[in-house]
Amino acid sequence: MPMCGVPYHAAPGYIAKLIKAGRRVAICDQTSEAEPGKIVSRDITQIISAGTVSELNLLDAKRANYLGAVYAENGNFGFAYADLTTGEFRLTQLQDRQLLFNELARVAPAELLISAEQKEQLGGIDHALEYDSYAFLPEHASFTLCEHFGVKSLDGFGCAHMPQAIAAAGAIVHYLKHQLRRKIDHLSSLRCDAPDELVESRSARDTSLLAALDRTVTPMGARKLRAWILQPLRDLTRLECRQQMMTDLLHEPDVLASIRAELKSIRDIERAIGRLSQASGNARDLVALKFSLQQIPKLKRELQKLIERAQFGRARPPAAPNMAEADGGLGEPAL
Repeated sequence: MPMCGVPYHAAPGYIAKLIKAGRRVAICDQTSEAEPGKIVSRDITQIISAGTVSELNLLDAKRANYLGAVYAENGNFGFAYADLTTGEFRLTQLQDRQLLFNELARVAPAELLISAEQKEQLGGIDHALEYDSYAFLPEHASFTLCEHFGVKSLDGFGCAHMPQAIAAAGAIVHYLKHQLRRKIDHLSSLRCDAPDELVESRSARDTSLLAALDRTVTPMGARKLRAWILQPLRDLTRLECRQQMMTDLLHEPDVLASIRAELKSIRDIERAIGRLSQASGNARDLVALKFSLQQIPKLKRELQKLIERAQFGRARPPAAPNMAEADGGLGEPAL
């Protein structure tokens, strides 16, 4: 097994090269105090792979970095994916191989797990990593998920009727905890997902709905907008409330400009917190978190101006009573 020792401050650069080459990297740290005449104990404390990397210089701030898993049984295909940097964890179940391929193309996981026993069955999936078959067994996976979330059943997540999807999600948790030795307490919820193709473009020029709407100024906002497009609201009251808040902002362009200016100063606190919660953060993450939190009072003051001028966020009639007004608002920048 290739081994090397590098200065701590230089490790991210070496890790980046290895990850880009398709390798997994085992981090071995000192686990005992140095004493004269005694060998210092060292142990593997973390394993980094393409789907679990948290170093910001390896990540696209506007895109999620997913670890995915696929499991096939009885003509159904379960697909689950998680982003360790943000705590996002989703699953879906599909009835057709082509739908699975479409979903894989949409989500584009950086790393994908399949059961070792299904290598031939899922042979059309490129760059898949084989993992222990027992981790994918629906019963075992269900137990793994219940143990992780501290529940007796998965009924509350709305996925109890999706055994193949549960198998894929359970394999991800097992892989993270037992293979990569990761702390994943921040993966605290599991959401069912529905396939959609509104955020990706297959052409050289991005003509997706996301590209047309995205005027966000923070990485968190960009990821949130993507999630909103993929999972639109179905509750009319919440939808009208969201529309009204957008209208309030657009009717106060000076306040909107000030808010956007303050938001530009905020770092990717979502991923900084994710790294710190996994005990893989560093001083830069703490500084980014401190600096970003210091901007919150300024944001609150700007929002207070909006509240004083309008009933910001309070339910009122729909924001756009006619299509002309709605169409005119689409050209304005989003947060």
